[in-house]
Amino acid sequence: MDIIQLGNPQLRETSQPLSPDTLNSHSGFFQNLHDTMAHHNGVGIAAPQVGQSIRRLSSLPNPIAVIRMPLRWNQL
Repeated sequence: MDIIQLGNPQLRETSQPLSPDTLNSHSGFFQNLHDTMAHHNGVGIAAPQVGQSIRRLSSLPNPIAVIRMPLRWNQL
């Protein structure tokens, strides 16, 4: 997957939550997200960084984690 670069307006869109019953249907995407992070020697990547406006990230050491509330840059 290609990583969207800083300045792309997609990165400012509000991501949509995933319901627990749709998680299995996204398992291939979650694995691709993790593989993309590993390929780029990253320690974390969020779905919006690859053009998917959903609340999902992959990080080390936990390969699949869920963001339950939206974060904004000014809250970090």
